[in-house]
Amino acid sequence: FARFYANTLATEIINNNPTIKNLFEDWKKTGRPISKLHQNDELKSLVLAETPWINDIENDEEKKKKLALLFDLENMKTSSNTIFNKLKQKQKPSGGFAWFDGGKENEYITNHIVAGLGHLEILKTNNDNNLSFNEINTTAIPYLDTKYLERNTNIEVKNYKNNPYEDLYYLYARSFYLDNFPISEKVKIIINKQLKIIKSSWQNYTIYNKGLASLILNRFDEKLTAKKIIESLKETSSSNEEMGMYWIENKSGWNWYQAPIETQSLLIEA
Repeated sequence: FARFYANTLATEIINNNPTIKNLFEDWKKTGRPISKLHQNDELKSLVLAETPWINDIENDEEKKKKLALLFDLENMKTSSNTIFNKLKQKQKPSGGFAWFDGGKENEYITNHIVAGLGHLEILKTNNDNNLSFNEINTTAIPYLDTKYLERNTNIEVKNYKNNPYEDLYYLYARSFYLDNFPISEKVKIIINKQLKIIKSSWQNYTIYNKGLASLILNRFDEKLTAKKIIESLKETSSSNEEMGMYWIENKSGWNWYQAPIETQSLLIEA
């Protein structure tokens, strides 16, 4: 799934930047890519801005190979289709995914894949992908709904104030599909109860969980509390050119978190 995700984003970078696309087409013909890159400072800046990890590679020939591999559209398209088909084959009849072949369905990794596909849809990487994503989500989302129901039958007697991550991650993944995969009334009742708990308890969450909570509440139309969380995150954040925006989790300063991309978007909007 990580390979599919990376390939999809790389393809999007090229399609949104014709200059890069034309450069790599030219490289294929001339066989002298690095010299072409060095001759055009504007182009070099554009490529490096989109692929900052290239700066970590010292050898020019290695840079050429990595860039050419990353931006070979035909290979990426073929590779993405192969990888996605492989991913579909690994989905269990229940709709869930296991960590490894032969293993049992695992809620966390299924959430991870469903949320990742949702993120690619929000980025509008490729409209053609949406139909393919539905082939997975049509069974994966009901699987996650069922696991959520099983875990929260007696929600009133559970304590979600200090350890809410499992359910927050489900709500985060589920929030990508409120229109395409409507929530059943049974699940909606529990979600509404849990949203109230989140609204009253988010101050006790870890920084990462606060980020998830803000996104969840925003998407479930609880925008006032979402904005309060965002304001709190702003007030407690630090920022510098090297690390960007980040938070210190405890006084010793050893544990820090970078802002999730989507939370950064909310911070900007706020």
